[in-house]
Amino acid sequence: PIRYVLYGKDGYGKSTALFHVLYYGYQQNFVLMPFTWLKRWLNRHGEVAPSTYTPGQIDHIVDANIFLKNFRQANSDRLNDCITHREYSWSARDKIQSGAPLMEVVELGCERLAFAADAMNVLIREMKINCTEGRCKMMVLVDGVNTLFSDFTLVHKEKRIFEKLKYQHTEEWKTQHATVDECSVLKNIKKLLRRDYKNAVIVTTVDKTASLKVTDPRNRWWISKQRKMEPDTDSVLPFALLGDSGWSAMEPFIPVQVDKYSEDEMDAVIDYHVDKRWIRPEAGDPKLRKEIHFLSNRSPKDFHNFSAFF
Repeated sequence: PIRYVLYGKDGYGKSTALFHVLYYGYQQNFVLMPFTWLKRWLNRHGEVAPSTYTPGQIDHIVDANIFLKNFRQANSDRLNDCITHREYSWSARDKIQSGAPLMEVVELGCERLAFAADAMNVLIREMKINCTEGRCKMMVLVDGVNTLFSDFTLVHKEKRIFEKLKYQHTEEWKTQHATVDECSVLKNIKKLLRRDYKNAVIVTTVDKTASLKVTDPRNRWWISKQRKMEPDTDSVLPFALLGDSGWSAMEPFIPVQVDKYSEDEMDAVIDYHVDKRWIRPEAGDPKLRKEIHFLSNRSPKDFHNFSAFF
C-alpha cells in the first residue's frame, strides 16, 4: 500500500485533515480502519488483561471492544465478500470455521469482552489477506503514528485498570510496564503499516504531543525550562519524530506538510464563522479582519482559541 505521513506544527490541522481523508474514504467505499489519537492506548487505556493467545503479552480488551463496535457500525455493508482463511477457536463454544464471513469475528469481539483483543488481531490479519485477494479495499488511518515507536508505555504488566503514574525521578518503574511490542493489539497495528499486502492506502500523522516521554510535572515543566534557559527546539519533521525504528518501518512514504492558513483560507474561515454567527459580525470588517490575521498568525488552533473573544 501507499503510505502518507502528514506533519506540521501543533494546531495546524493534521487531525482535521485526517478526518477529511476519512470521509473521502467512506464515500469511495473503502473499508475504514481509523485509529484516532493512538497515544490513548499507551497512556490512558481502558481495562487490559493477560493475552489468551500469546503468553507474556497484554490485551487491550476494552479499547479493542470499542474499536470493533465502531468498525462494525462503519463497515457492516462492506465486508460481504470477506471471509476467514483458517479456523479460529477461543473456547468450546466460540469457534469460527475457515471460510466463514469475516463479520462473525467482529461480532464475537463485540459480544465477548474477554476475546475482543484477539478478535481484533484476527480481523487485522484477515483484512490484509482479503485485500490482497481483491475482495475489498482498505484505508488505514493512524493519528499520531510515532507513538507506536515509543520506548515505553504506561500499561502495567500486573494491573488491569489504569492508574495514573506518580512522578518519580528514577526509571525503575519502566520494568513494571509493558513495551509497545508486548501489547498484542499495538504490535498488530504496527503490522498494518507494512507493505506486504495490496489494495490498501495508509494515511498517518506525526505529532510532537504523540511522543511518549518523561517530563517534569505539568506545574513545573516551564520552570525547569526557564532555569536551564532551554528553548523548545523539538523538530516536527517525520525523521525526528519517528526515530530510527519508526523511520525503518515507515520508509518509503510520501510526506505531506500541513501548514497554517493562507490569507484566502483565513478570510474564508472568518466569513464562515460570521455566517454561522459563531463570532460577531464586526469580525468581517476589513480592518478588524486584519487584526484577526495578526492575532492568530493564521494558525487554526489559535484562531479557535481566540474566536471566543471575537
